Amino acid sequence: GTGSAHPEAETTELPRDPRRLPPTPTPASIDPEAIEAGQRIADRYVVRGIVGRGGMGVVFRVQDELLGEEVALKVFHRAGAKERDVERFKDEMRICRRLAHPNIVRVFEFGAWAGNHFITMELLTGSDLDQMLRAQRGPLPLPMSLPLMIQACDGLGAAHKEGVLHRDIKPGNLFVLDEGRTLKVMDFGITKAQRVEGSLTATGTLVGSPAYIAPERLRGDGGDGVAADLYALGVVMYQMLAGQLP
Repeated sequence: GTGSAHPEAETTELPRDPRRLPPTPTPASIDPEAIEAGQRIADRYVVRGIVGRGGMGVVFRVQDELLGEEVALKVFHRAGAKERDVERFKDEMRICRRLAHPNIVRVFEFGAWAGNHFITMELLTGSDLDQMLRAQRGPLPLPMSLPLMIQACDGLGAAHKEGVLHRDIKPGNLFVLDEGRTLKVMDFGITKAQRVEGSLTATGTLVGSPAYIAPERLRGDGGDGVAADLYALGVVMYQMLAGQLP
């Protein structure tokens, strides 16, 4: 899976270094975990705080100095990255940029900086569905669940119409904004064009979270299409209404 590095309700402020005025020149290579508040990324994005960490990298709240607005910026870990993986990721980002839908998190830019690759996306405030279910410790009320489920279907359906599969639908990748009425499908970082067959990555790793993976994908018999995404979403819906996994 992709981990849970994504915009969340709270932002942890990073310590500021008062000596960093003006910002020091960008080093040839930097560990994403060492990035500090006030640091400028790609000569454009000023780090304001950290949003979250996951297996793929670190997400920061940054100020886009060119456009004068805040966005989320995810810096990916370099460990194990190969050129073909980077090219594949670029292809996927081109696909994701086509997904302009109110129930899908917008991806803005793909870039390279200090030996790392990064993407920028819209900055969200609220909590993911996994956090909501944990806080509820039981089923979510139907008047709350039904509109969120419809929006999840709308967002995922829009992606499928563009030939994009999510491949890791789970509560942690469904984000509910502060007011509790708007849901956005997020973390399409492991999507792929529908024309590509198979449920394994180039390294032979099964992509997805086990509780939500369709049986045909676990059997390895080529089930990795729209139906598998819908199966995962069905498991999420069951969990919302029953308060437990099926």
